[in-house]
Amino acid sequence: MLGQHADRRRGAGAAGALHVLVLLALLALLLGAAPGGTGARRWISYLVVASRADAAGAGAAVRAVREAGGRPGTVHRQIGTVLAWSSAPDFAARLRNAPGVRAAGATRTAPLAAVPPAVTAARPRTGL
Repeated sequence: MLGQHADRRRGAGAAGALHVLVLLALLALLLGAAPGGTGARRWISYLVVASRADAAGAGAAVRAVREAGGRPGTVHRQIGTVLAWSSAPDFAARLRNAPGVRAAGATRTAPLAAVPPAVTAARPRTGL
């Protein structure tokens, strides 16, 4: 009788461990950290500040974002800023060296698996 009880506990322990592993694997997939790497792009948003605080500056910042391989999002023409998205790790450094850009930096520290749908539109959205 005692041996059967111990066998049941071992079986329950193994099943519990399996459940934990399955939950961890699902969590990893949801976060985009699948084992072995899937090659999925990880997107970070950046605030790009143009050298000029006007529409011409914002236009220059949008061009710089595209030339650096990023995707422009919301453009604030009145103040010369652009919210941009990129999966390149050196994106901000490239932007900081681009003509017409005063500053660029990440607006978040956790990457997203996909760019928000509004950013994938052909034209950047204009704010303000």
